[in-house]
Amino acid sequence: MDYQTIVEMAAAKVKAAQAILEKYPQGELPDEQKSQVDQLLRAAGEFKDQAARLEAEQGLRGKVADQYKHYFEPSRRAAGARGETGTEGPQWKSFGEWLLAVHQGQDQRLVPEEGLEGKAALAEGAGVTGGFLVPTEFRAQLLEVAGESAIVRPRATVIPMRSRSLQIPALDQTTAPSGEQSAFFGGVKAQWTEEAAQKPETEPTFKQIELVAHDLTGWLPASNALLADSAIALEVLLARLFGGAVAWHEDYGFLRGDGIGKPLGVINAGATIWINRNAASTFKFVDAVGMLAKFLTSSWGRGIWVMSQAVLPQLYQMADAASQYIWIPNAAERGPGTLLGMPIAFTEKLPALGTKGDVLLCDWSYYLVGDREGLSIASSIHERFRYNQTTWRFTERVDGQPWLDSYITLANAGTVSPFVGLDVPAG
Repeated sequence: MDYQTIVEMAAAKVKAAQAILEKYPQGELPDEQKSQVDQLLRAAGEFKDQAARLEAEQGLRGKVADQYKHYFEPSRRAAGARGETGTEGPQWKSFGEWLLAVHQGQDQRLVPEEGLEGKAALAEGAGVTGGFLVPTEFRAQLLEVAGESAIVRPRATVIPMRSRSLQIPALDQTTAPSGEQSAFFGGVKAQWTEEAAQKPETEPTFKQIELVAHDLTGWLPASNALLADSAIALEVLLARLFGGAVAWHEDYGFLRGDGIGKPLGVINAGATIWINRNAASTFKFVDAVGMLAKFLTSSWGRGIWVMSQAVLPQLYQMADAASQYIWIPNAAERGPGTLLGMPIAFTEKLPALGTKGDVLLCDWSYYLVGDREGLSIASSIHERFRYNQTTWRFTERVDGQPWLDSYITLANAGTVSPFVGLDVPAG
């Protein structure tokens, strides 16, 4: 990810936080919105730090370029001719202008999808067989739209991928520890010794998590009249619909994917601990407390409930042992949006009420999202020719899976995890 993209991603996070604040011009923010703003600002800070490191590296490269200028100038001119961000040469005025260029397939500034050099010189509409890489400034715009409605991506640990697969080192925190030791330190052991006695030798244990980019593809037929009348309308339409589609399908994969040709969702992951519910087709206070008891305590400040919307009536009727309503005190107020101090996100992407996985409690910072740079968009006039429509297609390459391959065994033999789900009743 280049410097400009990183800065734009940071700006997008700040902009999203500002949009949340503008929705509440008066009064205190609800807990869920406070949590979202905090997470967005933390993400912006991380992008800012990454940009500073890259800027320092680019400064070093600049010193080398000054000494060997004749080696660097040709590559800069070639990149500028293709309209890449941060280089010399013509740039795109807007996303709409770029979309029109994709449709025509003749503009030399278009950057072919990886492995398709020379693609821009092909005939009109030929982009359908491959596509053109979305410029970084517009890719940030699409991801910003996706982030507005996404549950997982804004909270996950996002890692850029320079190749199809990427190995991520991780401490082994899931192997059960021996006596008087803890799994949280990845194999580091300590013990009390007398002065001048031989000290024990310890060595951290590492595992490898592999991310493999999978293709997420979507398409949309649009009227040729829309294309001819207004590039701006086309820009708004495709940015909103493609961004929303990316967010929806990413979330579905991160929640429910089986890891075969798609991300591994937490519902199918070995790191998720499952709690049997108290009674069939219900979600009671005892279920919530049971899930919290298995939730990693260091994750309480980042935890979020993800629930099927069908669970909502269960919350409004949630009662204690004395049959007193405890989630909402009266019918004059809207629900608090939190449960046991953690925000709730309702979604259609989880199974129905009473089914395994209809309620999750997650710390998404323990979920890895691998972004393979190269979101591409293509168009074709041929598929819907007799309807006078152009088909637009996007392709994103992404993967996701929990950072842990199993739950954590505590020193007292208990088990915890940053991912806890609600199962059907025992037996």
